[in-house]
Amino acid sequence: MNLYEAITAQDKSLQRAVRKLIDSTSTQPELREDLLREIAAHLDAQEAVRESHVYPILRISADREEIVDQYRARADTVRSRLQELQDLPKDAKENFQNSAEILYDDIDSMTTWEVDEIMPLLREFLSDEDAADLGERVRAEQKAILHEEL
Repeated sequence: MNLYEAITAQDKSLQRAVRKLIDSTSTQPELREDLLREIAAHLDAQEAVRESHVYPILRISADREEIVDQYRARADTVRSRLQELQDLPKDAKENFQNSAEILYDDIDSMTTWEVDEIMPLLREFLSDEDAADLGERVRAEQKAILHEEL
């Protein structure tokens, strides 16, 4: 798995978790709480990858500090939306549902931007071999943060 595949796989896992949250009901507060923790863990895994691997490439190789700032702003927006959901009563109905849908839209926007803007920049500076090596390390880091089996 190369870097791009590892990032994309993590994005898809995050989107699936948010989709499950949207489909949850006010009669499932424990499930909602579990999903919110899972989403937070996915965001932690994404941020660790960005900080350790992606941001340095963008800063050094691409000389693109403004892209790093945009990336962080998008991630901060997603974190704020997640916090709003965490602050709502887990047995809430419409407010919870609407906030979960907004979170999904924010994540979808961020991941689309990542594919359209970030990955092409990374491809300019990483050989296929480097991307493959980095992808394996990234995937191991993601799994460690998410406490998944290797």
